[in-house]
Amino acid sequence: MRRFAVLLALVLGACSTSEWVRDDRNVEETDRDIVDCARYAQREAANRAAGFYGPTYGPGSYGTQNRMLDEAGMTDFCMRSKGYRREPKQR
Repeated sequence: MRRFAVLLALVLGACSTSEWVRDDRNVEETDRDIVDCARYAQREAANRAAGFYGPTYGPGSYGTQNRMLDEAGMTDFCMRSKGYRREPKQR
């Protein structure tokens, strides 16, 4: 599972036209934070999909009923909460 998360982070990072940037972090630390956030998002999306938190997909809820969108949104939130921002990829 760990290899999958690392591979997923690398593949998604290679396909994007933007990258996560934080002035006081180097590439290795940024990659580690991406993997940590992806794991967190995967775990939380699985809990939500399994109904761990109760019925989250109803009127007035914030669920998307799409696990991939939930994971992407939670990963984005996690990275932003760690102080990262998205910037166009430098070539």
